[in-house]
Amino acid sequence: MTPPVIISGMHRSATSLLASMFHRAGLHLGDRLLEPSPSNRPGYFEDREFIAFHDSLLGHLGTSMYRESPPRGEPGPEHRQRAAALIEARHHREAWGWKDPRTCLFLDFWRSIVPEARYVFVVRRPAEVMDSLRRRGDAEMHLQYPGAATLARIGVPRFRIRRAADLWLRYNERIAAFAERHRERCHVIRAADVATAGPRVIEELRREGVPMHGDVDAETVIRTDLLVHRATPAIERYCRRSRAVNDLLRRLEALAGD
Repeated sequence: MTPPVIISGMHRSATSLLASMFHRAGLHLGDRLLEPSPSNRPGYFEDREFIAFHDSLLGHLGTSMYRESPPRGEPGPEHRQRAAALIEARHHREAWGWKDPRTCLFLDFWRSIVPEARYVFVVRRPAEVMDSLRRRGDAEMHLQYPGAATLARIGVPRFRIRRAADLWLRYNERIAAFAERHRERCHVIRAADVATAGPRVIEELRREGVPMHGDVDAETVIRTDLLVHRATPAIERYCRRSRAVNDLLRRLEALAGD
């Protein structure tokens, strides 16, 4: 069986940009990929079958990709069978994998299904992730009440900073804990390095044994314009003051290394 390469990270962390580089370097990421959207025009490079599977698993556990609800039980035998079938349908490929931020929420589950997988995680500065969520305008990240839109036009903030920070913590805590336990199979990459030195990142991963069979054209993948390195003063202030955010950021930086 050819082991998959699993690309993941918190939403809005440049996972799509890294996946596009893997795609150009010969990693098969799916036959039916999620279409681009106004908030991600270059494309997501996400296999629709894995998206549907993770949606089903989140629903079974009574939670969602946006909130930390107490799971109701564990993945059942039907989910294990379905996950194994997804792997079985793709393992004949010489180099393959998938990209989905929600994979972060099920890392131990996937390790039990395909223990030989390699993991590539992208981590991004928390204030930048949170501000990207703000600019994308997801309803789950904004207060919803009568007259909210009108008040927003006169400067009353609707963006839920603490909820966005909790979401960043939720995903990245799982990355850190998993990568600390399984260093031999995990690679933690900074989003800034993906945007400014993508070909070098891909070549380093290739040397470390991550399978791919094509070359990466630096002119087509270095996209510093895709990452906005700023955030609102309120978001920056929250991140500076949050001990939980800063403690986790230090762990992630240690995993990313030099």
